[in-house]
Amino acid sequence: MKYPLIIHLLIIICCNCTAQDTLRPSTRCIVNDSTEIIFERPKVYSFITNIPADWYEFGKRTVSRQGLINVSALAVSTALMVLIDRPALNGVQHFGNYIGVMANENLQRL
Repeated sequence: MKYPLIIHLLIIICCNCTAQDTLRPSTRCIVNDSTEIIFERPKVYSFITNIPADWYEFGKRTVSRQGLINVSALAVSTALMVLIDRPALNGVQHFGNYIGVMANENLQRL
């Protein structure tokens, strides 16, 4: 049952059966007096047909120098959060027990 649906979607994507209009609806955004950006409305299946190009761009940007710096910063901040999170949670739970809030408190919306 799922194979005819997949085949149908592939035919629609590959053949691009939608009408090719040259004047698609667009949105104008005025940034300042000298700059204007025009965004065209995407085609119906462009989110699927753009996947290979999107993955290529993602890989290219991630492996670039700035991308590796960003990924390294993300990894370092994640490692710091793993190290800091447990003592912080223990401190908050200790304070909660000190003021009389139990860890298994069942709260309800008002």
